[in-house]
Amino acid sequence: MLINKTLSATACVLLMLLTSGNYATAGKLEFKEPDKLGSLLKMVQGKVVEIQLTTGEKLAGTVQQVGSHSLLLARLKGRDFYDAYINIDNIAAFIISNQ
Repeated sequence: MLINKTLSATACVLLMLLTSGNYATAGKLEFKEPDKLGSLLKMVQGKVVEIQLTTGEKLAGTVQQVGSHSLLLARLKGRDFYDAYINIDNIAAFIISNQ
């Protein structure tokens, strides 16, 4: 049930990004129905994103590495010398930055 909510939230965020007209600056992110959150994160590797966790907390930084169960978010905004390892199952949504 939590996975379906996560995928639904991610799909909504991606749909908003793609329909807003701002996706050109963030790079085109092609969404296919069987895509999982991990494969979508791999498509934005090296880009700045904001991650919303299922707890409601938000973290922003650069997607450095994406594994099968975890994400390395580097150079966290507001925390100059910190990186974060995040369990992909705890991500509700991610937003791609236009920077």
